[in-house]
Amino acid sequence: MRKSYKFSLFITVLLSVNAAESQSTFTGVIKYQREYSNPAIPKDSMKVIFDNYRVRVSFYQYDSVLKDTKEDIFIWDFKFNKLYSIDKYLRTYSVGPYEFGNPFVFKKDSAKCIYDTILCAKYIDKRKVLENSSVRKIECEVSNAHRNINVKDLIFVSVQPLIIQSKIVLEFRSYMKDGQSSRTFATEVAEMKNVTEYFSLSNLKKTKL
Repeated sequence: MRKSYKFSLFITVLLSVNAAESQSTFTGVIKYQREYSNPAIPKDSMKVIFDNYRVRVSFYQYDSVLKDTKEDIFIWDFKFNKLYSIDKYLRTYSVGPYEFGNPFVFKKDSAKCIYDTILCAKYIDKRKVLENSSVRKIECEVSNAHRNINVKDLIFVSVQPLIIQSKIVLEFRSYMKDGQSSRTFATEVAEMKNVTEYFSLSNLKKTKL
């Protein structure tokens, strides 16, 4: 049986393996949506599957060429530092090493916050280095109840944090200097005991990078 409930949540991507095994790790599926302050920009969404040492991201974004929503799939295997890129349309996959790195320098805010009944901590990055970019401030809320003890940080495509200090991000906001902003948040969280099927490559053909 899987336990499912809905609430808002944020995300991004980075990671490093944590040897601690004493705490519980969340396994299951979290669905996200990203909205922009500019209504002309199409919304996109994401489905993230969390396992003990693996994370799978299905990213859904409107393709102006195809005139349809395209799904890009990635799997991170943190135990072996591998990154898999899957083409669901050609039914192929490629694999290569994953390079760790976190473009953010988050500092924990002293204030406690409640996110849809979930006790959270807020992290903010507003370094002076951001003065040289179009970004003014980045902030997110992470769940104190949903963790992955084997992954320290996970930042998707270097811009969207999914895990910070082993805690799953519930909401992510970025504020630009031109006044624009975006918000990524979870719309559904489903706890599952076994998510192995989501990481199977048995029906796919391996290709070179």
